[in-house]
Amino acid sequence: YIILYLMSIITNNKSQEITRCLTKVTIPVHVMVRPKAGNFVYSKEEIAQMLEEIKQAKSLGANGVVFGVLDLNNMIDKYATELLVKASKPELSITFHRAFDYIPDHNAGLETLITLGVDRVLTSGGPGSAVQHLPVLQKLISQAAGRIVVLVGGGVRAHNYEEIVSKTHAIELHSSTSFQLKSSLNKQ
Repeated sequence: YIILYLMSIITNNKSQEITRCLTKVTIPVHVMVRPKAGNFVYSKEEIAQMLEEIKQAKSLGANGVVFGVLDLNNMIDKYATELLVKASKPELSITFHRAFDYIPDHNAGLETLITLGVDRVLTSGGPGSAVQHLPVLQKLISQAAGRIVVLVGGGVRAHNYEEIVSKTHAIELHSSTSFQLKSSLNKQ
């Protein structure tokens, strides 16, 4: 099963990018909802922008959204996450992204995401690559017990995915590539 995660963070023509992507591929597309680069702490205005981006992703036909919101203590911002989840459901699948890697208690954080209705969490088990945190990932996958998907990402490549799967029992992996769609906007 393959999902395309459209990870363009900040752009003036995001809706055009989403539309172009959706017309070019036949696999599910999940759109990154992130108003700025840097940390994962957002203002009320930025949360409002994220809510608008979710509304836009729905109207354009995306299959899911990807976001992650932390508070000043690097804990999951439950209030903001709940708002974003409610705006997404039931039409969109929800992935909480690698902001999860920066919270101090992954076990409690996983339970919070389950309670809030998040469908999957993208994590390497901590800062760095997945192969650095295989025991943590195995524990998270065991704890999840089918209530949420632990999407293992962070340095997952052809040369190490078998080790990651065998040691964690992961059922979903995230590997990245970077490319730019040709567009009349960027003359490529």
